[in-house]
Amino acid sequence: MNKQKITVSSYVRQEYKKMYSGGNLLIVFIILALSIWGTIDSFFDANGNRVLGVVPLITPALLSAWYLVSILREKEQQDTPNIVRKFLNATATISLPIVIVNVLVLLIAWMIPSIRTLVENYEGYHYWWDGSINMQIMLTGLVGLVGQGLGALFAMLVIVLPVLAIKKPEAVAGGSNIERIEDKEQSNKIARNLYIGLGIFMLGLILIFTTDGMDFKLASLRLNMILEFGYAPMRWIIWLLGKALFIIGIALVAKACISVLAAKKTN
Repeated sequence: MNKQKITVSSYVRQEYKKMYSGGNLLIVFIILALSIWGTIDSFFDANGNRVLGVVPLITPALLSAWYLVSILREKEQQDTPNIVRKFLNATATISLPIVIVNVLVLLIAWMIPSIRTLVENYEGYHYWWDGSINMQIMLTGLVGLVGQGLGALFAMLVIVLPVLAIKKPEAVAGGSNIERIEDKEQSNKIARNLYIGLGIFMLGLILIFTTDGMDFKLASLRLNMILEFGYAPMRWIIWLLGKALFIIGIALVAKACISVLAAKKTN
């Protein structure tokens, strides 16, 4: 048991060293600078006219995603166990320093009277603040922790697995029924269909829910209007693209699942 703890601890320290040194340090500094800028701006932007106030909430997700995508570098060990370890580390620990710094910057800014009064003395609804530093700290910390996991999940499903499925399909098929298929060319093809389809599906889902939702009845109506008038708002185009990706993704995943079942019967 102790050996396992030491192993996990050593791995986390090793990954921290890689993430917070060398070339990655520039990315970390940029993310921290954006976070600090966003935190300070949230005091001044009472009407929510700028999006900077949300930056400290999403920077842990950005760093987590960047860290996980690094597994695509040639020097990284690209096999199933390392992919899983990297994903778990990205989900649970890698952005913790950013979350902590965000909270500390928020607290320090609040302790400066000239900045604090921008919130305390503001009459009316403040877009980024409810007047409570405790609530703001809790929100920044919790959203940062959740965002860390969501950033890792997004990077894994939309970028890492699809790219590895193309470059090195055996790396993403390890331990699954796909790996047990004797025809390696077929198993590689199934892995590509499955993980590319999953990535396309997730990307489509994100585009759908960040625009106008799942109402499929709107699709034909909007498509007809585009064909008739030759114009559409960008929001419609993104939404329709999301719908198309959603359907294509489902089709590829379904094809992969059917192929696995067929291969199992053959074997």
